[in-house]
Amino acid sequence: MFYTYNPTNGEPIDGEVEIVDGDVARLIKKVKAHEVEILPNPKNKSGKISLIGSSFGYRKVHHDFVVADITKENMPEYMEWRENHYVIKFDLARLHKGDIETLYNVYFFNDAAVMLPESKYELLRLLEFMNSNERYKIVLHGHTNGNARGKIITMGPSKNFFELSADVEEGSGSAKDLSYQRALIIKEWLVAQEIAEDRISIKAWGGSRMIHDKNSNNARRNVRVEVEVVED
Repeated sequence: MFYTYNPTNGEPIDGEVEIVDGDVARLIKKVKAHEVEILPNPKNKSGKISLIGSSFGYRKVHHDFVVADITKENMPEYMEWRENHYVIKFDLARLHKGDIETLYNVYFFNDAAVMLPESKYELLRLLEFMNSNERYKIVLHGHTNGNARGKIITMGPSKNFFELSADVEEGSGSAKDLSYQRALIIKEWLVAQEIAEDRISIKAWGGSRMIHDKNSNNARRNVRVEVEVVED
């Protein structure tokens, strides 16, 4: 069982764990924390596996080990045997000034600065983070896949953050404009949840800081908004 928790108070945190091949850094699967899971065989030369525990608003924690080396008598300090399974613990500390977290689970309609409904879960994590410390100030960094100009759809007067409603506004602009509008709608959603506007700034990058080739299988991950903590 993967146990994600806050080390300052010992309280469990709703998180997830990435199970990664330790030899080639290939993601094997992603699972929810606090559920018993059969640890997969990495089927690599070394037998090494990497576990990355995370929850939005907290620093990620990495654990690396060789599966065959783990026994009930020989475990690292972050692991314990409880009843009939191993418990692997991830002590997740809050983000601090200078930390940057990516909202990878916030998605947008094509050519639009309107979010898909499944974005709500991670947005609520961001809201919880902002409410946990009124001193937090953040910068939302908007990024796109490529630098082409094109159509830009923005939210209409009805303020529907998660639907292409009848009053959306259609225009055009640069990739930088689109990345700005996508960061802006997240800011507007936070403000609608009573987060003070002066706690949130925006920086638009367009496609100038892509992390994958724009034509690769991972190109969608270039479309993202990052959260930088600038005051805590």
